[in-house]
Amino acid sequence: MDCGNRHSGIGGGWQREASLRARLQELAANRVQSAVNELSGRITHEQLADADLGRHIIGKHPHCS
Repeated sequence: MDCGNRHSGIGGGWQREASLRARLQELAANRVQSAVNELSGRITHEQLADADLGRHIIGKHPHCS
């Protein structure tokens, strides 16, 4: 049994796991940022639509001339 090779193999496994964990954290952070950007875009679009609708409603009120 060659303990040196087995030990280095385990060490390589830990390095690989640490690398994968770092990559997963990076991907998770990117997903969160993408979701925030998408949500922010939706809110802005909805606010613009609401403001536009508000202008139409105000324009149609008989007492708002």
